[in-house]
Amino acid sequence: MDVITDFLQSEIDTKEHYGKIIHFITSHEIRKGKFKGNKYIIEKISRDSFILYIEYQDIHGIMYTPSIAPIISQNRLIEFIEEYIKA
Repeated sequence: MDVITDFLQSEIDTKEHYGKIIHFITSHEIRKGKFKGNKYIIEKISRDSFILYIEYQDIHGIMYTPSIAPIISQNRLIEFIEEYIKA
């Protein structure tokens, strides 16, 4: 399973999560920041650029995977989400 598919299946599970994620992605007021989902963290590094990664806990505390997907554009991320919702 690829990263985007796993992200969509993990995070777009209810209309409420969908709405919050779309708001975070499209909001012009949020220029940088992190959105913590069920499994993934969506990091907004600029208005139009995002990184997806997983947060997990081990014996040393909370750890983060290195970026598991390249930087993805706002438009492309919205396309993936909209295609997933339609299917």
